[in-house]
Amino acid sequence: MILAVLFVGACGGGSSTTSPPGPVAMVEDLRRHLDAAVLPKAPADAKATRNELATDVHGVAAKLVWYTFADGPNKYLLSVHWEVVTAKDGVMLEPLASLNPTNAGTAAAIVETVPTRVRWRDGRSMGELSFRIDASGTAAPI
Repeated sequence: MILAVLFVGACGGGSSTTSPPGPVAMVEDLRRHLDAAVLPKAPADAKATRNELATDVHGVAAKLVWYTFADGPNKYLLSVHWEVVTAKDGVMLEPLASLNPTNAGTAAAIVETVPTRVRWRDGRSMGELSFRIDASGTAAPI
């Protein structure tokens, strides 16, 4: 019995190397990039618009989730995070820090956009996927 437990632990099998269903790591707060005049208007995520992109990350069914809000014609990013919907045994996900948001709109109608990445590891190899999200609710791989 003890040998079996030691063998499984040494092989790295089981949930210790698998990202379980639910949020992956912490929510990345993008409010730090908001202008000082806009920041007081930014709502909590619970009162903001939730946007999602379902995607496959090396066999893991995952969602990229980001929150946005509008201030007149301007649209801003509030936060971003990853969620595992269906885990894949042996695959870990690790969100990487987003870069600084830029304006994909115009000076008169700001639409913040930012690239965001997630790294995967399966014990033999690793890789990463990159996506561009924006405050109008769209996302695409890059």
